[in-house]
Amino acid sequence: MISVKDIGSNPRNPREKTSRAEVSDIRQSLESVGEILVPLVVYRNPHKRSDKDPEFILLDGERRWRAASELAQKNRKFEKVPANIISGPLSEYDNIRTMFNIHMPRMEWSTAAVAEALDKLFRMRPSLEKASVKAISYETGLSDTEIREAKQFLWMPKEDRKRALSGDLDEYYLILLSRNMRSIQNGFPDLITKSNWIPVAKTFINKVDEGWIKDARSFNSLGRAVRECLAKQRPELFREIFKELLENPSQTPDDAWKRVENELLIRTEKEFQKHAKLFLQMLQQHLKRQNYRVAPETVGILQQISLEVAKCQS
Repeated sequence: MISVKDIGSNPRNPREKTSRAEVSDIRQSLESVGEILVPLVVYRNPHKRSDKDPEFILLDGERRWRAASELAQKNRKFEKVPANIISGPLSEYDNIRTMFNIHMPRMEWSTAAVAEALDKLFRMRPSLEKASVKAISYETGLSDTEIREAKQFLWMPKEDRKRALSGDLDEYYLILLSRNMRSIQNGFPDLITKSNWIPVAKTFINKVDEGWIKDARSFNSLGRAVRECLAKQRPELFREIFKELLENPSQTPDDAWKRVENELLIRTEKEFQKHAKLFLQMLQQHLKRQNYRVAPETVGILQQISLEVAKCQS
């Protein structure tokens, strides 16, 4: 057992700013149970210089420790908590890597927290950032999807990443925006470049803040618009709608997608009309040559066409 006063928060923990609601929920649980059932994980503080410095640093159990510290002010039972002491001191790199391998199997970290911790690892070991997803996974225990989402998150403006980390902004706005901005960049490299990535991202995040975009999935309309415009050979259409999106604060990705749908539908309709007219001309010429005497199979096909036309509404 270790005194809660002898434990200090881990400065490398991306979830250090634990919400009051989270701590409150655990505090109520501890009051009900009467003790901490799952031990904390700590290591000896290598930077202890005076009695004011904590004896141990947390690796796991931030919320349990904070909840117990609050309860200890009224109930001496919580002045000491169970803890597993691992060997140390840990380097900054090993500190974060160990937290990854403790927290991720329990899915305790949000994508925002994972991304910020991963960013610290990248800055400490630049070669890791350029490594393959498999190599990063081996080092951190993260899945391929978790690594890709974290990297997408890190492409977003730093101040908005902080908002997501603190819970002031849903992290999936940033994840899906980043993912679909990459789709635009792949299809139209001149529209989103390294130099204008952040300004473009801020433009869309402002639409979220101002209430025009109410669902993170709206950003998927950007990727859909890119794919459809390229598939239908209408790159100029996407360029037009993208310009509108940047210039009109109230214009949303869903609005852009509706325009793409409508314009591509009109073009498809015109192309069909062209082919239908050619078919009609061919049919008329064929019937005249045959003196309107055709095989029963041909009559059956024309009757099927007639039935389909009857279903149409002008």
